[in-house]
Amino acid sequence: MRHEVATLEELPQRVPRVVRVRDRAIVLVRWGETVYALHGVCPHMQQSFDGGDVLARSAGEPGDIVLDGGDPVLTCPWHQYEYRLLDGRCLVDDRLRVRRYDVEIEGTRVFVDLATPA
Repeated sequence: MRHEVATLEELPQRVPRVVRVRDRAIVLVRWGETVYALHGVCPHMQQSFDGGDVLARSAGEPGDIVLDGGDPVLTCPWHQYEYRLLDGRCLVDDRLRVRRYDVEIEGTRVFVDLATPA
């Protein structure tokens, strides 16, 4: 089921915004022209992603770090657990994952489909 959750103007670049849709907390992140939607609670200690950071994923070797702008990461503000926005996988503990939802943008309106996790 598709729900309108925000407009693009309400989503500043790289700033997580937690919204409630029905009984679920959903975190929205705008990265360039893409909007990602994930379950809004970190599975590590069940804390909100509100106030978290969004950065490009770092790769490479110590002393030769490369930032991958095509692979953004959401960091939980509580314990710094990092999750890939592309698939919800945790970079700190591979046993953890955050559910990701499909997003559609029509004009400036942002919709999230809660029926089928992405």
